[in-house]
Amino acid sequence: MLVGTTMEINDTNSGGATSGKTNVIPSIARAHGDLRTLSNEQTERVLSKVTTIVAAHLPRTGATFMIEETYPAYGNSDVSAVHALRNDGGPLR
Repeated sequence: MLVGTTMEINDTNSGGATSGKTNVIPSIARAHGDLRTLSNEQTERVLSKVTTIVAAHLPRTGATFMIEETYPAYGNSDVSAVHALRNDGGPLR
């Protein structure tokens, strides 16, 4: 996440530099990450919630959300079976 009164993103979109005071509400902020889910339905639920949150930004502010779909849901692979267990060994709900 980059936050600052001024911000420059690097050429690869993987970082950048900010400057200015750190104790003010910044004029711009940017977060970059990925989303990994166990099913397409879970992906749709998460994207719906994020879209709702972004649409509810404060007055006189703006917010956008962009996604590039690169990771499919884990589905029924062996990996999903491992990720579908809670710390106590019970299934996720």
